[in-house]
Amino acid sequence: MTVTTITTATDIYDAVPVTTEARNGSGNDSKGDQRPILFLDIDNCLYSPDYNIHIMMSESHDWRRQPRHTEELCLHYYVEYGLAIRGLIKFHHKNVDLSLPLEDILKDDPVLRDMLERIDARIWAFTNANLPHAQRVLKCLGISHLIEGITYCNYSEVNFPCKPGKDAYLRALEHSGAKPGQKCYLVDDSAKNIIVAREMGWTGIHCTPTHSDVGNHQIGYIHDLLKVVPELEKKRGEEEMEVRPE
Repeated sequence: MTVTTITTATDIYDAVPVTTEARNGSGNDSKGDQRPILFLDIDNCLYSPDYNIHIMMSESHDWRRQPRHTEELCLHYYVEYGLAIRGLIKFHHKNVDLSLPLEDILKDDPVLRDMLERIDARIWAFTNANLPHAQRVLKCLGISHLIEGITYCNYSEVNFPCKPGKDAYLRALEHSGAKPGQKCYLVDDSAKNIIVAREMGWTGIHCTPTHSDVGNHQIGYIHDLLKVVPELEKKRGEEEMEVRPE
């Protein structure tokens, strides 16, 4: 797969045909890999929701001086359109993701990186954000090299699919090259998204610091993932083979 580097707002819309971004090729090339596919949400999941990045999306707008209004508006759009960004794009500004100072907020996460390195599954990002935002977050956290591909929202696409719509999940399956019967997991901070994942036959892990009984498993933070799905952890021998010099 040809890797497309997107650096400006204009490039996003020039890159409409690009539907996945993978370091090691697209998921459709992984025909013989029957390992489970671990789909990871990005925002408020791979980093703590305490950063309030979903609220910071609106800071480039005229109503940024009204934080209470901003928070209420984002919540309204989230309920009405499935994600706040869809409402913001429809009524305000198409490049809200690009305005965030992510590099000043998110830092390299060696604990997360170590955990992902111990997972014996194909790891695929599945986000309602656009591609540049997703890439920036993964780079800030220091885990880009561990993500096989990204299924994201193309904001230039009319009525673009997004979670919790089932068409978004079907798109993620297509992008990743999932085969019938292949085991799929989703880690997400949204209860709605986990409920739909369960309806799709996936194993759902609700990642939230608040109490939850949604999904197959619940974790407070992403670092706790292997505590609830130990079957995804590489066996000791497999890890040693990977680091053993030739």
